[in-house]
Amino acid sequence: MKNLLYIIAFFCFVHIQAQEQIIPDPDLKVTKKNGMITVSLPDDNSYSITFPGDTVYRLEIFNFMVVVNKGKMGIIDPWDLYMVVKPVYSYVAPFDEASVLVRRGKKYSIVFPFEDGFDKEYFKIDTLYPLTPPGELVYNDMHMYILVNKGKYGIYNTWSGTEEFLPVKYDEIRLIASHDDGIVYKMRKGKKWGAGDCETYETKIIYDDIDWLTGSCANNYFRVKKDGRFGLVATYSYGEYVYPPEFDMVSFAGEYIGNGYFILKMGDKYDVADDTFPPFQPRYDNVWLMETDGLTRISMQAGDEISTIEIEY
Repeated sequence: MKNLLYIIAFFCFVHIQAQEQIIPDPDLKVTKKNGMITVSLPDDNSYSITFPGDTVYRLEIFNFMVVVNKGKMGIIDPWDLYMVVKPVYSYVAPFDEASVLVRRGKKYSIVFPFEDGFDKEYFKIDTLYPLTPPGELVYNDMHMYILVNKGKYGIYNTWSGTEEFLPVKYDEIRLIASHDDGIVYKMRKGKKWGAGDCETYETKIIYDDIDWLTGSCANNYFRVKKDGRFGLVATYSYGEYVYPPEFDMVSFAGEYIGNGYFILKMGDKYDVADDTFPPFQPRYDNVWLMETDGLTRISMQAGDEISTIEIEY
């Protein structure tokens, strides 16, 4: 249901954006007669193009004009006055500053008019919607979209041009975190989960569940669950374990890596590890956290002795 709302909101936004960008064209003269539209220079009717159509308009973001004929849309180059694409699309709208979202039949595609005109349509999908919901932080103006085709999911990143960021082959994709330092997502194939980040680092898809603990765009840390046990995986390690899934608990205390500690529990013993990830040592009988006055305090009890680590945030 949430994804459906994202799809509706996204296409409403794109449609409104397209309508807002319809502007008068002072450089061209447009006339309509007997179902035919003529576009010409204001002072030179000999330099013109005539075609069947119901209406024609120009989108401010692109140097192209859209012609509508019997519910189908085509594209005109207003500078050389020729039909780039005959009216074959049922939907045409700006996608971002470099691309246009189009629909032919039941499939949506993205075209890049400034790179290869409208000769190539990329992706051919059933629908798409933003990975990051409206209002969420977007890392470095990086916009990521979930692509949906025949019940499978992938990701398109506006930084990746004409390439799929994540192939459309997964059974489910979910956003885990979107923050100033990156975008993190998880993907499922069958019953197993993996995760990735905006720098294309990915874990293996072998886990019963996976959650993001901390990190930045190129260095994220995930708590993984496998056969009822927990471990830690870092994307910089290309899916290799920092700590294998053999713990009863893995958690993170702090704001970000380099300013925090990982808490591990095996059986009835605890350990606290920094980002050098030393081998687990069953040193503590109990570990607890307290946050106050801009500090996170980690208290560790071993027998009758209690030691404390303070983390500023």
